[in-house]
Amino acid sequence: MGFLSMLFGMGRKKKSVNYIQKVKAIKLPVAIDKLTEVELKRLLANELKTFKLLDYSKYTPPKLEERTYQSYQIGVLIKCIKEGVFNTIDGIELTFPSIVSKMPPAMIKKRIYQFAVSYTSNVNHGASDKQLYSQLVWKPIQASFLLYYIVKSYKPPKS
Repeated sequence: MGFLSMLFGMGRKKKSVNYIQKVKAIKLPVAIDKLTEVELKRLLANELKTFKLLDYSKYTPPKLEERTYQSYQIGVLIKCIKEGVFNTIDGIELTFPSIVSKMPPAMIKKRIYQFAVSYTSNVNHGASDKQLYSQLVWKPIQASFLLYYIVKSYKPPKS
């Protein structure tokens, strides 16, 4: 590498950031953190079913920005990612808004990390599940990114 390359940083490899590893280190409210894997799987299955029934893939960008998701729901999705609890649904690409499904995986992971940081900064960690259910401050677009990652990360059990 020549002097100018060293001076201006040309030819240097960009350091890769593992955003999902960073999400795993994020602290969640006690009401979410105490959930078992069985409870997470049940809650995740319900979220996926509801998400598909509401057909968010057809929502306009302004509609995806409306605050309709509870802190409890988003916390459950972040916990699923932290714990590696994944699931799948039929018609993955048709279920999610194209802004999500067409985004590169690295950008999706970065967005998930940004949502998780925002979540942990804005939610009372001592809040009860009832209090978390009452907070409608999260958006379908955020849930879309979290659910898309969960669905795309699913690996069927080996038989």
